Amino acid sequence: MWGFYQRNESFDDVLVRRALSHVVDKDFARDVAFYGFGDDIVGPISPRSWACDLDSEGYDHDPTKAAEMLDAAGYPMGDDGVRFEITITHPGVSIPMSRLRRSCGEF
Repeated sequence: MWGFYQRNESFDDVLVRRALSHVVDKDFARDVAFYGFGDDIVGPISPRSWACDLDSEGYDHDPTKAAEMLDAAGYPMGDDGVRFEITITHPGVSIPMSRLRRSCGEF
């Protein structure tokens, strides 16, 4: 579901990338962004592709685990409730952050 722009220094740490994969409720995000249509995927390659590893296990929606991973990576929750900032973009899809934030919850 996510592709991480590696020039963002926050994504240099694998714990950060894994934490963000755990934080999003993928079902909710799919329903919001794609109106309930779309495939469940566990990586950047569609399960319809020959290149997809169908044996890959994804990341469960687990905001508590995500918070622990971000703490371990050196991104504790700030006094303002922010750990760090990122921008989410996807060609052809506009996701209001207020709606996507509900899928992530507090972590």
